[in-house]
Amino acid sequence: MSSHEFVRAGAGLGQGLGGMVVTAVGYRSEGIPPTLHRGLPSPYLTLIFSLEGPVVGGVTPEQARGPGASRTEIVVGGLH
Repeated sequence: MSSHEFVRAGAGLGQGLGGMVVTAVGYRSEGIPPTLHRGLPSPYLTLIFSLEGPVVGGVTPEQARGPGASRTEIVVGGLH
């Protein structure tokens, strides 16, 4: 059986940080096979902390699915 959890915080979140945080999103999916995510260009910095295992990635979908994939607990991207 699969499950999804999604939590979002927005307005007022970054007040203590000088307004630098626009939004925070947390999610968890269980029982779902790994899928490919293609990040979109964004004017914001995206910071991902994985709490349950590494984030697997690559320059191409083939690399992300192969033995040369990168694995990390923290990902930073955006500002394209």
